[in-house]
Amino acid sequence: MPLIRLNNQSISSVTALPSGIDTGKVAQITQGTLGSRVTSTSTSASGTGLTTSITPSATNSKIYLMVNLGGIRLSTSTYMSLWLYRQINGGGYSEVRKLENGMGYINGSSFQTWGKAQNYLDSTHNTTSQIDYQIYFAYNGSGTNVNINVDEQEWSTITAMEILA
Repeated sequence: MPLIRLNNQSISSVTALPSGIDTGKVAQITQGTLGSRVTSTSTSASGTGLTTSITPSATNSKIYLMVNLGGIRLSTSTYMSLWLYRQINGGGYSEVRKLENGMGYINGSSFQTWGKAQNYLDSTHNTTSQIDYQIYFAYNGSGTNVNINVDEQEWSTITAMEILA
């Protein structure tokens, strides 16, 4: 593509990119919500039910994910780990990335409650089939359990945005 010289030499006069330049544009956005309490006493990663699905328009698109967890509660001496899992075209979930390793209680007090936000850019999907993303979590420590959305008033969300390459 030839370079385009602006008549008045001012970048402020550019009102649009030349046709055919789609790089970096957001093609679509999807969001999943979780409004009920989820509890785990398992030391193995298990699904929270917080999911979203997106079908990329190109294999080289990137998927930007934003996760916001509300109302996390842990008892004393309890830790929680979080993962992002992905399923392509219904083929079963597999781990994409560990988001948190051993998030624990604060100041030795029991039943601390707080929120958690994480972002991740998935550039390895290589598909135009439907992708399902889900947050998984696990409990460890000597406490009793871990919870997300403890009061069922703090909703958790996962948002996926397709970024064109």
